Amino acid sequence: MFVRGALVRGELARLGRLRGAREQRQAEFLRIAAGPANSAWYRLVDGADVETSRRMRDAVLDTDGGRSR
Repeated sequence: MFVRGALVRGELARLGRLRGAREQRQAEFLRIAAGPANSAWYRLVDGADVETSRRMRDAVLDTDGGRSR
């Protein structure tokens, strides 16, 4: 959807579900992860590319799939 610059039917709902599932799994993992596993998680999900994709995803969801001004 980001390459096309538009959403097709159902993608907004799917994107929202994927964000929710990711946040749930992250919370579950971090609740039980200790020491090195916790540090490895943050190293894995850190960086400019990850942050850029997160901002893009959140911008789409925050505008309900419409174009932001």
